[in-house]
Parts: sequence; C-alpha cells; structure tokens
Amino acid sequence: MSTGDQDVAYFNVPSGQLVQVSYTAAGGAQGEISYFFHLGAGLLYEDGPTPGTGLRYANFATCTPPSPPDSDCWGGASICSSQQINDTPSHNTGVKTDLTGDNRGCLGAEERQGTWYVFSPSASGTIEFTIAPADPANDYDFAVWGPYASAVCPPSSAPYRCNYSGTPGNTGLSTAASNDSEGAGGSVWSNEMTVTTGQIYVLYISNFSRSGLSFTLSWQLTNGASLDCTLLPVELTAFDGQPRDKDVLLNWTTGSELNSSHFNVERSIDGISFTPIGMVAAQGNTGTVSHYGFVDPQPAIGVNYYRLEQVDTDGNTKISEVEAVVFRRLVSTGAPYPNPTMDRINLDMVVGADRDVLITTMDASGRTVRTERMRFAAGEQRYQSSVAGLDSGWYELLMTFDDGEVLHTGRFMVQ
Repeated sequence: MSTGDQDVAYFNVPSGQLVQVSYTAAGGAQGEISYFFHLGAGLLYEDGPTPGTGLRYANFATCTPPSPPDSDCWGGASICSSQQINDTPSHNTGVKTDLTGDNRGCLGAEERQGTWYVFSPSASGTIEFTIAPADPANDYDFAVWGPYASAVCPPSSAPYRCNYSGTPGNTGLSTAASNDSEGAGGSVWSNEMTVTTGQIYVLYISNFSRSGLSFTLSWQLTNGASLDCTLLPVELTAFDGQPRDKDVLLNWTTGSELNSSHFNVERSIDGISFTPIGMVAAQGNTGTVSHYGFVDPQPAIGVNYYRLEQVDTDGNTKISEVEAVVFRRLVSTGAPYPNPTMDRINLDMVVGADRDVLITTMDASGRTVRTERMRFAAGEQRYQSSVAGLDSGWYELLMTFDDGEVLHTGRFMVQ
C-alpha cells in the first residue's frame, strides 16, 4: 500500500484454533503504520504507530465477540456521578468509524486516540468540565453531542459543544468561554451547557498528541445540576453481521436493559422496505453486558440490509441502525449422491436468490461431456440428472453463474 492507504482482510478461523500474529518491520515510515484485528464489534488486538516486531498476539479463537472498546462510541462508558474520572486512551481509532465529515464539527481530524462516554443529568442546571492532561504539553480535544432522548451512536449531527484548539494543556467547558465551538486557533474553553433532567449526551475526548498518557476529567456542576446513570430501556452497544458459507450471522450487544421484551430481526434487499425474519428474547432487566446472535439461513445474493426492532414490555419500540452485509454465494448443502451411481445423480443445495445456473459435467481428463442451463428459485433446491450415456469412471460436476463465479464442484463415480 502507498502512503495514506488502508485495507481490510478477512480470515476464517475454526473455533478453538490457536491464532498467532507476528509483525515484521519491512520498509520505512513505521511511524505511519497501525493495524488492528477484531471479531464483530470487539477489538482483539491493535498496534502502532510504529508497531512492535515479532510475535504480538497468541490466543485461541472463539465465536463470541468481546465487548466494543471505549474507543468506539458503542463502547463508551456511562458517567454516573460528578466524581473525577482518571482515564488513559488505550486504543487508537477503535473498530468502527464513528466520526465523519457529517458529524465531527470543529474536530479537524477524525478519530486519533480517544475515549467515548455517555452522561445524563439527573437534575437540571449548568455543566462545566475540565480535561487536564497528565503531561501539560499534550493537546487534548473534545466534542459533545446531544441532547438526545436516548444515546445515538455514532452521533447523527454536528456537536453541541466542540473544541479543537491546538494549545496544549487544560481544556473543557467554562462560563468564561465565548463560543460553543473552537477551531485549531481558538480558545481551549468552550461555552458551558444548560441541561435538563433526563437529556442524554455523548462525549468524545481525543488525545490529539497520541502520547498514550492519561488525563483527568473533573465536573463543575452548578444551579442544581447533577449526573446519574439510570438504566435506559436498552443500551445497544454493537450490531454487526458476517457472511458465512451458507448464511449470515448477526451479533449484537447491549450494555444494559430495563423492561426489555425481545428483538425483532428485520431484513431488506433495497434498504427501504424491511420484513421480519425472526425474533430473539431479551434479558429483560440487567445492568451488565448481554450478547445476542441470530442466523439468517437464506440471505439474498448481493447486499442484505438488517436492522433490529427492540420491543419493551410496555409495547414501546425502537429501531436500530441498519447493518449492510454482502452475501455472494449459492452454497451446496451436500455432495453429489448416490456415489457411486448407476442411473441418476442428485445434489442438494441452498439458493440465495432466483438465478440461472450453468451445469457442466467433465470426465477425468477434464473434457466436457455434458452442459445444461437451469433456473433455480431461492431456497432449498435439488438438482437431479440422469447418468445415461456416461461411461464408467469418475466425473466432476461444475456449477457456475453466467459471470463465471463457481457455485459448487463435486466428484461422483458412474459404475
């Protein structure tokens, strides 16, 4: 890759297999290289800039993703009181791209080395806060989004308060400030916030210096303001989908639940009209992390759009963000049978969408001895064909789309 490039690679690893990651520093500009690998929304390992060399990671594969890191919005910690917070941004950008040109506001750079939080006033009043780097030479930035009725991740609009000042040292919200937002050449202080009970805000604190050093976050609450972390009906912290050979696996995680009944899983092929495809019971009431999974056994070929409808015990509902998953395969559920055969060959398969398929039979030398074109409807299907006219010996069955994509190959013997 050239300067500024990035890429993604996918690896299929059986559960229980040992996974090891080693890094070799080949080439220059190691200070510009970072990498991470993850399972679902959970971060397994990351390194860089200037990654360490040699064996960096060793662990056994599991199908259960870890919780999202606090460097992703969905992994942000709930702030429960005005007690001072000491934190060290331990990751770089996280797994998800939370900040874009549409929502980062004054933050001239996207995520660097930051931490996300969620807070809610339990009483109305005025909020100020101070972010104090452990090293006064460090440059810290921040943004606050809201007010929301429930936590929104990633933020859906520009920040409510924002500060990108390039001056190192303390920064935050203050009644002595002049503006809601400050750019690189502005003051380190942005205006205080007047808040109302029950409003929800999302906070991102960024170590622009990427020093890996800690900071303290202290609150100045006046005019009656206080903070609380009363459980929201459902705090959805992650939702993602992974295409597999025969299906699509959906995983999602909640950080807390209050009077939650169930999740309806919905799918769309156009991203507009959604149809329910299943239901998963919820934990109900919990203040701890809960993991959920659902398998779509018949995804459409191409892009599938998924979303969750969270249903409370009182009937209230909330729709999640949409997760797009590309599913490219028509997959056989078995090998040709009976094998060997004397009169007919069968092949059971699952078809992702209505498609025309070219079926080619080749002998042991690779010579094509028979071709036929068939249209299969979506769902479980069975291909059957007579072997009359074929000499005894081994044959290969090849199934392809018109663009040459191979759907299935299987060997069978004619007696």
